[in-house]
Amino acid sequence: MRILYPILVSFLFVSFVKAEEVIVGWHSFETMGQPLATEAPDEIAPGFRATMGNVVIDQIVGGAGGGQKVVKFNTKETPNYYGSLYAVNTPVELDSGVLLCANGANKSIGRLDFMLTNMTGRIVELKSIHFDCKLIYGTYGESWVQVSHLSGVSDLEDLPWAGLCVTDKLRPSEPIWYDSDVTLAKMGDLLLEPGQTVAFRIEVGIDGTNPAGLSVDNIAIVATEAP
Repeated sequence: MRILYPILVSFLFVSFVKAEEVIVGWHSFETMGQPLATEAPDEIAPGFRATMGNVVIDQIVGGAGGGQKVVKFNTKETPNYYGSLYAVNTPVELDSGVLLCANGANKSIGRLDFMLTNMTGRIVELKSIHFDCKLIYGTYGESWVQVSHLSGVSDLEDLPWAGLCVTDKLRPSEPIWYDSDVTLAKMGDLLLEPGQTVAFRIEVGIDGTNPAGLSVDNIAIVATEAP
């Protein structure tokens, strides 16, 4: 993750989330060259618990969700924002992300799973997911990335259907970093009650036969206190 050295705006969680804020975020990954087994968040609001990687779906069928490997970027190029809207609260000088690969066979290396548990004692309303991504190799127009609700390990209702894709497929058309700000409005159930867990998956895929590799960085879930 690149540090741009702006004046950072701190996200304050004095007693509970009031406005739409970053509840959990991941932006620095240290296990270079390996898939994510279990990755603790780099920032998280008090009263929440979260993790990312293969551990999210260890208990269900469907393949791992820790990507192919953690990679170090050649240059300090990714911004210190989750998507385009929310500044990273605890940036560090570590240029790393998760490489997701689609080759038409091993789907698990193209998936990145993450989950959030509400331990606050109050209900929160999920609002959006934010991340940055860049196509490292593959065919523009045939390669895509999307976000889905990982219903097998989520307590929320899977409406209108199981494994709902909460966003249309993003198809990179240039070798640049894309800011992805994904609304969760398509989901029928957005209220995360005390003790409940929600899980999501970022996945890369291909429509043709050419393999694709996509780096993902600066991943966050945004929520607010339910009205």
